[in-house]
Amino acid sequence: MAKKIITGGGAQNEGVLIGEASTDLVAFHGATPTDQPAAIADITPAADGTTAGTAVNSILAVLREKGIIAT
Repeated sequence: MAKKIITGGGAQNEGVLIGEASTDLVAFHGATPTDQPAAIADITPAADGTTAGTAVNSILAVLREKGIIAT
């Protein structure tokens, strides 16, 4: 497969945008492309270990789904 190089230079140095809408499908490292996941709720400083663990597990699930970390 040929490489596709994405650059964000240009005269205005506008950057790179991957997935313009929340419904656009995006993936990395051969994962199945998916749309933007739902927001993960912020935890409070007083959150217990279960609440913090749930938030961390949600973040890990999204990273795995997108192929950013291995499953």
